[in-house]
Amino acid sequence: MIINPNNDGIDHINVYSKGETKLGKLLSNFAHTPFKHPKYGFFESVEGFWYFKKTGAIYTELKHLHGYKAKQVGKKLCPLSDAQDDIGLTDEFKEDILEAIRLKLRQNTYIVKMMIDCDLPFEHYYSYGNKIQKLPEYRWIIDELERIRKVSKEWYIKKHKKG
Repeated sequence: MIINPNNDGIDHINVYSKGETKLGKLLSNFAHTPFKHPKYGFFESVEGFWYFKKTGAIYTELKHLHGYKAKQVGKKLCPLSDAQDDIGLTDEFKEDILEAIRLKLRQNTYIVKMMIDCDLPFEHYYSYGNKIQKLPEYRWIIDELERIRKVSKEWYIKKHKKG
């Protein structure tokens, strides 16, 4: 699919804090969507959790951050440079992030309802005017959001089926 950023919300949903749709912004790791992790406690965002884990789960101030501030502080505390941001994305780290996303959605069910009500495919890219930068190295997050939507829709239909 060729992506036109002007069609965000028309033929796709950009999962991006600066996207055009409320759903895309809420699905972003930057979103202020508080959740409680059973092992690590309360977080204001998945982005805060991301850097909390990436820095060795020692900087508790990251738990209270969301949006760009979480990334900014996380990068300052993280030993890796911007150019190496995707280094260290082990399978274990990815699973920790996916679990944080699942927790966020379980504890903010209005977002899942929005997902169920939407049939547009999820994408993730940065938009600079009409120019886009796709981020295939993070497709695993989008794939999980699509999986969650599919399972949630199936559950919802089964629960509300008359007969």
